[in-house]
Amino acid sequence: MSAQSDQTDPYQKRLAKLEENLKTLDPGDTAYDIVKKALDFKPLTMNDEWEIHEKLVSGGQESAKYKERLKEGFTPLAINKAFAYSYLNIPIIELIEPLIESLDFAANSIVEVVDHPARLSFVMEEVVARRMAILLDELKIDLVTPHELQEMMSSGRKKEAEQIMSTLDAFEKMVVEKYLAAELSADIPSEHVGLYEQAYASALKKLRRPKAL
Repeated sequence: MSAQSDQTDPYQKRLAKLEENLKTLDPGDTAYDIVKKALDFKPLTMNDEWEIHEKLVSGGQESAKYKERLKEGFTPLAINKAFAYSYLNIPIIELIEPLIESLDFAANSIVEVVDHPARLSFVMEEVVARRMAILLDELKIDLVTPHELQEMMSSGRKKEAEQIMSTLDAFEKMVVEKYLAAELSADIPSEHVGLYEQAYASALKKLRRPKAL
């Protein structure tokens, strides 16, 4: 596979990120073997997702095998999601295990909620994201307001602010940064306002930190 396709293939990008995250762990960490094993899972392709959905819909004796393949294929996604919150200073295993468990739930119920294979990946990602949100609530993680982020940035705590924003995707981060710079509505075409507002609302739900910070 070419370097260019590696950069655009979401499945390969997840594995590359997983490899980076493994390097941050001590081999004695309880999560090390789980992360290392996930690197050995065969990455999914879009064709795989369509085949898995077809096999699960049709049922049969091979359903269990395809459910396991689905779970393994999205394990890198779940683990990387956990590492995105590593700045919370919570043992990473406490984040990884619940997110992997959420893949079991998703794999066992995916046919009931996905009416077309093109939506399979979206639903799997959404299940992981929702489980992470529930987990943060259970761990009593507080939301950080944009005003607090602005204070961090202006008071020499830029690194802390950047760590908190590391949970955002690139577009959400850009929207938040524009908001903090009072540029959110300056150059947005009217037809895109709704998209930006949606991204901002989504970002606010991810700006979380431990109460101890």
